[in-house]
Amino acid sequence: MNFQDIPFYAEGCAWQTVLHIFTVPLYYISYCLAQTVALCFWAEDQKQSDLAWKKYLRFLGLAQSMSFEPLIADAELPSPSQGDTLRMLCRPTGGWPDKF
Repeated sequence: MNFQDIPFYAEGCAWQTVLHIFTVPLYYISYCLAQTVALCFWAEDQKQSDLAWKKYLRFLGLAQSMSFEPLIADAELPSPSQGDTLRMLCRPTGGWPDKF
């Protein structure tokens, strides 16, 4: 669908229609953090599958006993709050669909 003829969408305002950003913002933030961590594990899996799996299982085992930042530090994952993390994740994920 092309919404470029509708100024609201053409100006990048579509995110404002996602109501849970406003009604339950902490849920949305948590969801985005989880998705970023999942992409970090996916990127590691593309390089060293066995190691990524072991790190992921450890991550899950510690998840109930640690807060977020120490948990990702233990897993040696970059923090989503670091400036380059999302840019770093775009490299391996960007070309991945072209493989199929």
